[in-house]
Amino acid sequence: MSAATQPATATGDQFYVTHCLTADSVMNSPGYSVRAASAVDSSDVLKRVLEYPPYEIPLDMWREKPTKTQAPRRLARTKNPAGGVWAVHSVYLEKDTMNRDRSYFTHIINLPTSVDAASVLESWDSDAWVKEYAQGAPKSLRKCSVPVGSKISRTTLSAFISKPVSGPTELSAVVCPARFRTDVAARRSLVGRFLKAIILLTEAQKAGEGRDRLFVHAEPGLVAMLLYAATRILPPGVTADLTFSTFEPSHRAIRDYKLATVVGTYLGLPGKGLDQDLVTSRGFGIDAIQPEKSSPELLESQPLTPGISELLELAAAGDWELLEDVHKLIGTEAGAIEKVPATIGLARAVTKLNRGGLGSEDLLALKADRRGAAILAQRADKVWEFLKDAVISDANLRANFKDWIAEPERLKAYRREACEALVKGEFDNWDTRWILIREVADAEQFKLQADHAQKNLDRYLPTMPIQARDRVRAVCAESGVWPDHHLLAPINLDELDSMLATNVSASWQGYTCFAVMGPDEKNWLADASKPYRPSMRERVRHHLMLAPAAVLTGYLKHAKDYVSTMPGFLYDFLRPFRPECIPFLSRLIDAGADVIEAGDWVKLLGELDIYGERTKEWAGFLLKNDHLAKLLGGFKADPAATQVWEGYLNLLGPELINGDEWERIVYMQLTKARQLLGAANVPLKNVAPSGGPRKLKAADTLLGLMANPATIDTMEHGQLLEAFQVFGIEPLDGLRRFYLRCNFPSIDLNIDPRPLKPFADAFQACYPITHEYNSARMAIANWIGLSASCPDTTRGAFQLYFMRECVPVHWHNNILNEAPRIVLHPMAVAQISQVLALMAKSPGEGFADPGSSPTSVDPGEFVSESTKKAKGTRGGGTKRESVSRRKQSEGIPAIVWLLLILVGVGIVAAIAISQLKKKPPETEPTPEPKIIKVPAKVDKDKTKSKDKDKDK
Repeated sequence: MSAATQPATATGDQFYVTHCLTADSVMNSPGYSVRAASAVDSSDVLKRVLEYPPYEIPLDMWREKPTKTQAPRRLARTKNPAGGVWAVHSVYLEKDTMNRDRSYFTHIINLPTSVDAASVLESWDSDAWVKEYAQGAPKSLRKCSVPVGSKISRTTLSAFISKPVSGPTELSAVVCPARFRTDVAARRSLVGRFLKAIILLTEAQKAGEGRDRLFVHAEPGLVAMLLYAATRILPPGVTADLTFSTFEPSHRAIRDYKLATVVGTYLGLPGKGLDQDLVTSRGFGIDAIQPEKSSPELLESQPLTPGISELLELAAAGDWELLEDVHKLIGTEAGAIEKVPATIGLARAVTKLNRGGLGSEDLLALKADRRGAAILAQRADKVWEFLKDAVISDANLRANFKDWIAEPERLKAYRREACEALVKGEFDNWDTRWILIREVADAEQFKLQADHAQKNLDRYLPTMPIQARDRVRAVCAESGVWPDHHLLAPINLDELDSMLATNVSASWQGYTCFAVMGPDEKNWLADASKPYRPSMRERVRHHLMLAPAAVLTGYLKHAKDYVSTMPGFLYDFLRPFRPECIPFLSRLIDAGADVIEAGDWVKLLGELDIYGERTKEWAGFLLKNDHLAKLLGGFKADPAATQVWEGYLNLLGPELINGDEWERIVYMQLTKARQLLGAANVPLKNVAPSGGPRKLKAADTLLGLMANPATIDTMEHGQLLEAFQVFGIEPLDGLRRFYLRCNFPSIDLNIDPRPLKPFADAFQACYPITHEYNSARMAIANWIGLSASCPDTTRGAFQLYFMRECVPVHWHNNILNEAPRIVLHPMAVAQISQVLALMAKSPGEGFADPGSSPTSVDPGEFVSESTKKAKGTRGGGTKRESVSRRKQSEGIPAIVWLLLILVGVGIVAAIAISQLKKKPPETEPTPEPKIIKVPAKVDKDKTKSKDKDKDK
């Protein structure tokens, strides 16, 4: 039922605006005024009506003085600032009441917003629009509804875009101008571009791009038809509450016209078109008279927005009911128009669903749209009758209805059908249904269905043919389900070979090996396998001897409870000894250090004589390839591991610090084991015997110091001394080893003694000098004892360094007076005495090297903290005082210089004599060969009732 035949129910106040005499004006004012109204007493309303933009014919028509029918007509729907909408109809009048040219008559109706644009447009050229009002006629009017016309309707629109049309040709009423009368394609193209323009305009407004209006250059009736096409063909959400004017004079500030979104205009002069800024920066534009003046996006050469052509087809066919269904289904969200092609099929599918004859294409069309999906859900039972079997062979349907098929109850139905087919030997039916389940089910559901499938088939599996068992195993592999025991226990050699193939998961291979190696009394293998069992076990032994670590791990996880009670699972692989047993045990440790229990490992290693107490076949095995470290790391905090730790910790002694290679290997193994425990968050104290962590820390300290003397700077107070104590090494002996091992004797202390600092720091860590003089005396005595290991040429510099750097200067004289209990090297004595003499001469000056020797080093660089403090207490720090002391030193008497020269000559002579008598430097004694003591074996007495028969 078209709007033309519907009763008009929405009414509103109406107003006539024209040129009138004072007596005829509702507002009692001559000229253009409100001539008549239904709201004569509301001055505010009348004022707003009068403020509505006046009508003028195009400027180019003024000279010709057109008739009523030759002038453009305005039909508008705009917003009323006070609420609702204005429906406005304006016509041209040749004369006003003063008989002057170019007047107009406007009929305005104030209507509710519910009166849409289509209803207003259907009033085009209606006789109910008042076009003139006689003088003396009543000023008071009744409310009215929007007029109803016949020139614009759904029927005329279908004809406009599908066939030749006729009708009035006058400018005031024409809907299809002469240039379009016979050209249906041009009319449809124009409508398509106009629909595209409305879509672009809507998108630009939402995006806030500034192009917020559509300007149309065409006859007003044609503009009205184009607007009507937009309201009927496009989704309601696009044209909801559309405002428009079919004609506004371009010379009346059309650029700033804001009352309507779509603004029509007519220029009245051939060859003239829309201005460039109107169609680019200010808005979009369609010029139906000069098409090339349109916006670039709306030129005839540009493609239409997807979906427009399909909507035009429906409108041309007059299929308005289907078009309305399409509108309902595509909704109002952004991009709805692009869903039109699929939605048309959807709308047709809804009809078929209701009436019968549903097909795959119809289902796909319905499923593609959320509204169609809702319809399908409402009719789910009826849809599933067709869908259930159709999806098995139709991959496209299966993919689109994945969510339907993936429902657990529907998957269950397919799984049961598959199991029934497999039992009957119908492998194709099993395959097709599992293809479907695999495609649509999520990981959790796929795993659940696979697990249920093998349980459904459990009683059939032992007697099923291998190709059926292979299919069930494949589903288990894809889903991640652990297979039923019967699927991993082979029934013959061929199936065993397939189960041990490289493409089979390592954990499955491990279980298959475990099942085959089980004793016959366990009944883990089917009866059909009896003739092949010896060969199968030999095949498994060969496979495990060479299998990757992951396969061994899988095997041991199942066999671990039986290794100590059933030799066939592990012991028989290693006894009697064969050369291949060594690499096998090595891989066994890699795979099962943390799988087999520590007590079982200790027992196994003991029975294999792994420590070489009886034979030498396994000698040194545990200390190679990190075997010991891996085992101890795998044992973690098991009590059985403590005895192993204790045995190997007891092997570490002072010779480790001397560089004994064997003890270093043991230490490295224990260190790596400690790191493995740390990675597993197992504290060493939880497994090592009492004192074990302390001993390893001591070894770390001493070996770290030997490897890098600079580590002394990072050690805690007392750490080095404790490390010596742990290993029973006298600190002086340990320091001497440190001195020699780190090649400190090679330092030329006469040139630069600074590299000796790490050693001096280590020495002070063992012999600290406190505020008591006895600590300094003891330290220097031991330092002098260490100097015996120095080369003769640097022994004096060695002693002098410690005195300068470590002993407070105020104790230097006391040390010199300790002779003969403490005897310093003559060179050290001379240097210290010289400094003391200078200090006595200049009491305020800190000691300074007089520079008499060309090899001497500025002692200011090596002044100890104690000396610096002593100098500070004497006030010898400012620059002025330093200059004063230098001046005083320049005045040293000649007798002092003579004494200094004689001392220097004596020192040089002493050095020369010592070089002649120089002995080779002491070297460390070579340790005697060590008899390796192995840790005591740990026999784990355990009674395991692990012989559990698991119904796999």
